[in-house]
Amino acid sequence: MLLGEFVESQQHEVTLTASENLKYDEFVAFLKVIYPPHEEVTADTYGFLVELANFYQVEDVVQKCDKFLANDSMIPMIEKLCLVDKYKLTETKNACLNSVELKEPDFVRDLTKKPEYKEISAELKVALLENGLNSAEDMISCLKKEKLNLEYGKDSAESEVASLEYKLNKARNYYCVNCVHQLYSHGVERPAGMNCKH
Repeated sequence: MLLGEFVESQQHEVTLTASENLKYDEFVAFLKVIYPPHEEVTADTYGFLVELANFYQVEDVVQKCDKFLANDSMIPMIEKLCLVDKYKLTETKNACLNSVELKEPDFVRDLTKKPEYKEISAELKVALLENGLNSAEDMISCLKKEKLNLEYGKDSAESEVASLEYKLNKARNYYCVNCVHQLYSHGVERPAGMNCKH
């Protein structure tokens, strides 16, 4: 707003509007991230900083928050995903999708039961589902290779492969076409067997 090609960038004095819940100390912290000495984003500040940076269109601060969230493992995954969706944080989204947690079917299942999960867009849910399916397919492939190389424990590997194949087939039928209509309207081909289970 102040640095881009907006009317405000040409004015000597600008009156800033803010939401009712803006706090003085949060705004001062926001300014300290923008101006020297350019304070760092922390676990105590990222929440309000990304909101203020988005509101005032300060992309540099949004990117700093994005970088912080992508590298912080203490912030809950569901919170990161909600922020990714709300503020389009691509670095954090990539870090989340590549995280070890989202490759675990039980973790993803528990994630989908959280109330915040309902707030996530259908597009992000599809990305999470595709990520889970790819991970399951990779695990099945590794287990099949292991099965061929193992003389002992044959029954265990077969049981694990069968279990993962069952979970994969079940996951493929989890989302209905209507839930992700917007995604498919952009030319993404609908996977076979993707039917509504609601």
